[in-house]
Amino acid sequence: MKRMLCWMLALLLLGLVPAAAVAEDAPVPVEKDATVLVDQAGVAVKTFARGDRVNVKDLRDGCYVVEGESGDLLVEMWLVRLDSEAAAAPFTAYAGGNIDVFPSPYLEGEKLATLYMNTLLTVEDRLGPVMRVTMMDGRVGYTLASGISMSPIQYNGGGSSGGSDGGDIPIGNFGSGGLTVVRLLSTVRQENEQPFAPGSGTILADGAEGYVVLLNRGDTVFVKEKTGSICTVQAGEAVGIMPLRLLAFADDPAYEAWDGFALGNAPLHRHWRMLDEEKKLMMNTKLLVIGEIGKICMVQLEDGYGFVPLDKISRTMIVYNGGDSSGGWTDPVL
Repeated sequence: MKRMLCWMLALLLLGLVPAAAVAEDAPVPVEKDATVLVDQAGVAVKTFARGDRVNVKDLRDGCYVVEGESGDLLVEMWLVRLDSEAAAAPFTAYAGGNIDVFPSPYLEGEKLATLYMNTLLTVEDRLGPVMRVTMMDGRVGYTLASGISMSPIQYNGGGSSGGSDGGDIPIGNFGSGGLTVVRLLSTVRQENEQPFAPGSGTILADGAEGYVVLLNRGDTVFVKEKTGSICTVQAGEAVGIMPLRLLAFADDPAYEAWDGFALGNAPLHRHWRMLDEEKKLMMNTKLLVIGEIGKICMVQLEDGYGFVPLDKISRTMIVYNGGDSSGGWTDPVL
């Protein structure tokens, strides 16, 4: 790393590398404690490639325990297909609405494309809540399974018909990988369930993360350095990386909670990556916002907390414009 930094600084002096590139890539020492803001935040020490073979030893907290080069790693179950599970057959499908396609199975980073309703695509595989798709231009990416339809959407007056994931997608052809409708990393163990049988498996997506430990809200880590939006942290004996947005430092300003109001059909999730099944909120549902991680708000609920996109919450109640049949409302102040 030091050699790379020196090399880039030398090129900077020669005018061959923009200063912004060096500033963005250079690690910045931090050397202080931070508090984890969410449950089930992994300290990653490895990223896998699609097709990598792994030896699966056990399952824990919705993850498979796989053998790593320096010890066991945790990989979320939906990102691994055991050899005992049948592979899915590709099929032709359609965008069930305007859907975003990302290069990451976590649907993070800069999106590859936005596909409009009824855009033809090929579903190559299903990974729990996410589908790996090939677009008409040949590019491959990942999108939410709930946005895919087996048949074109047919308009019917003021409404439309045609399946999204609600019934037309052949879900039986795809393994759920331990995904539940509540939490991405949770599994439900049935009574009298047989013990897990170790075996081999295949990684289903490029960039699948291998964690050395999973942390929960309130846990403390020691942040060694940060590079852009990624921190190198130490949690006990474990050292790996975490997103900066999941951490709060003692000297950060305290977050002031505020009352917000949901826009119509605002999605509420229970997992910070918002890949679990969403609950649609009614317009003006009152929400107590207790924190933000990037562009996502953490909201207090009676039974814990959830996550709602920042742009789906208004700081003021949404007011209807009289009897306007179009359902007009005043612009929210975010």
